[in-house]
Amino acid sequence: MSADVILERKRNFHTILLEKTIDYHNEFLLSLEPPILLEKTIDYHNEFLLSLEPPMNIPKDKLKRWHPEFNLESVPDIEETPLPQAPEEQKLTTGKEVLEKAKSLFNCNTRMEEALARLKDVKTNDVATETISSQPSSLFKGIPKCLLEKVRQKQAAKALQSMTRSTVKEKEAQLYGRLPEIARLTRNLFVAERKNVLHLDVVLEKLSNSFSSFLTKDDMENHLKTISKEVPGWLDFHNIRGNTYMKISKNADLSLVLTKLNSLAKEKLS
Repeated sequence: MSADVILERKRNFHTILLEKTIDYHNEFLLSLEPPILLEKTIDYHNEFLLSLEPPMNIPKDKLKRWHPEFNLESVPDIEETPLPQAPEEQKLTTGKEVLEKAKSLFNCNTRMEEALARLKDVKTNDVATETISSQPSSLFKGIPKCLLEKVRQKQAAKALQSMTRSTVKEKEAQLYGRLPEIARLTRNLFVAERKNVLHLDVVLEKLSNSFSSFLTKDDMENHLKTISKEVPGWLDFHNIRGNTYMKISKNADLSLVLTKLNSLAKEKLS
């Protein structure tokens, strides 16, 4: 195995590990009571979903992952607020001091004024955003509106499925998405070896080295068993005297096998 292949596999492993860690971390945060800090991020995420075309509204208890286009880095930092000062005993000796104290307590509320000012700015920005978004983009000039609407609805449906799919369903969809490539590599391996029966360990070793993403041997075996289950008669497992062998039907049409596996992968994503 060359150094480039090893480096590429390390990169793929790091990427997959990071994605899985983020998913598990998000699930952990959502399981907390109350769901610290993440609650505010979910609010920003909901605002982003409502700004899409068409708008999307997902209940918080159904949300499993972020929208693919939602940028977590764009979420504002938590506003820092100074700690309250220790109360100071103030002795009022004259009527003038009493009047000034009462005025400071009841006549002005700086926090309320700041909140109202921020609300006014937000409304102004919303109006400006609506004005900009109402102008048709030059990129879509000449494309029928009905076609654009159909594409947007399809993208929204796909994003909705991705955000609400459970972890078990997501893992299953990822597994089935790998099956066509693994089936093609398996067929090529048997053709290269000029055999229709190979020891399982040999198959796992060679497939793990040639597959585009990092998979352990146990994971690869699980994928092969899934192929054997979904396409009976094409790839079979045989246990002989404590050793496991794989047998492939060389006369089978590989294109039909790949068509079926691709169809199953699409079903799992829907």
